[in-house]
Amino acid sequence: MWKRISYYFRRIYEIITTQEIRVLPGHLAYFFVLSVMPTLTLLGYISSIFGLSIEVIFEFFRDAFSEETANLLVPMISGKAIDFKLVMFILVGYGVASNGAHSIILASNRVYGIKDDHVIRRRVKALIMTFFIVMLFLFLLIVPVFGSTIINVIDSLNPNINIMQQVKSFLPYVKGPLTWFTIFFFIKIIYTLAPDKRIPSATVNKGAFFTTVMWSIVTYIYTYYATHLANYDIFYGALASIVMLMIWLYFLSYILVIGIVLNYGVDYRYNRKLEREREKQEQLELEEKILNNKEKTKKIK
Repeated sequence: MWKRISYYFRRIYEIITTQEIRVLPGHLAYFFVLSVMPTLTLLGYISSIFGLSIEVIFEFFRDAFSEETANLLVPMISGKAIDFKLVMFILVGYGVASNGAHSIILASNRVYGIKDDHVIRRRVKALIMTFFIVMLFLFLLIVPVFGSTIINVIDSLNPNINIMQQVKSFLPYVKGPLTWFTIFFFIKIIYTLAPDKRIPSATVNKGAFFTTVMWSIVTYIYTYYATHLANYDIFYGALASIVMLMIWLYFLSYILVIGIVLNYGVDYRYNRKLEREREKQEQLELEEKILNNKEKTKKIK
């Protein structure tokens, strides 16, 4: 019991203090920021498909971020159909942002002591993981972060009062259990896919649960700021919103990395098995290298 606990915390400390893990949160946050604009553009386009007018979308971006952000994004989705400019903007944005998922894969391999897979397979998996991350990010923006703002914007258009009252009464339930379940579901998929070796999905439950709880707390704090404290009428208001968005993404990234480390320490026997396999592989490589050197020496003689 004590041996397992001691090993658990010792390995967590050793992994967190490695250089790769220390720089990973900032690296992830950077690529998450790069994915913000194409994600918001995609969100606006999806809204236009469901019949929301450009004025409503513009008002939402202005209330949630700033008028400058609205002026930048709305022209890209103001057309009646998907054009080349919109497609290229989204594809290039997510292509670059997939480097963040690629970093998660490399960090997971480092934590689990797994050799990196073929670069093409890693890149394909990074794109798949980016899709899940973007879906989760869209959900966070639509429901817990700006859910109330979206409802207020739609309510200003004087829609059916009964429908709006039902939506407002249902929103707290969506922000609660549904948000927690959605975060846990997507995070568990990301943690399971990340290593270049198959791991039991049950071993990522603790890290996924920790990430879900901490993401919910951090997102609630950011939601409170975006709803009650953000002021875009003053000079630095728009800049402050960007800074707060970056801080929010950095904390999400740091929590995500801690979750990876926690998952590694969940199953003592499984991790010991991985370490034995790694040591065995290193021993075989060393023996093969020694054998090759002996053969080269014989040929020279």
